[in-house]
Amino acid sequence: MIWMLTAKALGTMCLVMLGGGVGALRSRKLKEKEEMLGKMAVFLQTLCTMLEQRPDQTETMLERAANVSGISMPLSGCAPLPERLKARFSQKSGQESSVPAMEWNLFSQSVLALCTEDTLSVCRRLDYARQCLEQSREQARECARTQGRLYRSMGIAAGAAASLLLM
Repeated sequence: MIWMLTAKALGTMCLVMLGGGVGALRSRKLKEKEEMLGKMAVFLQTLCTMLEQRPDQTETMLERAANVSGISMPLSGCAPLPERLKARFSQKSGQESSVPAMEWNLFSQSVLALCTEDTLSVCRRLDYARQCLEQSREQARECARTQGRLYRSMGIAAGAAASLLLM
């Protein structure tokens, strides 16, 4: 009889923890979106700063900005730089998949402008894109704060409800 109560108690705890874990995973996805938007803004800020101070070869500037921001920017290959950049931005990887399409397109188009526009217009475009990404990051931060708490609470509540149903 006691082992039956112990098994039920353990099962209940496992279901509540499982629900909490699912809620925490959902909450983490929101946080990843905020972090990636921040990295993208830092990347654009670094590029703009390098262009204003001392323009270097485009590939070198992209590599340095990628190192500073923590964004993966593999550009190896023998194709022209615009084609390699288009191939890089055509597919999102890892944390980048959490970034909405509008922000991703804004980011990719502003970086692609390095290959087609003059320095002054590229700096303006990079600065505008950075400002938009900063605004999106603030919205994502607020969303992660409020909805993240909601996801965690709902996960725990769903686990508790499931355990009550199984008792």
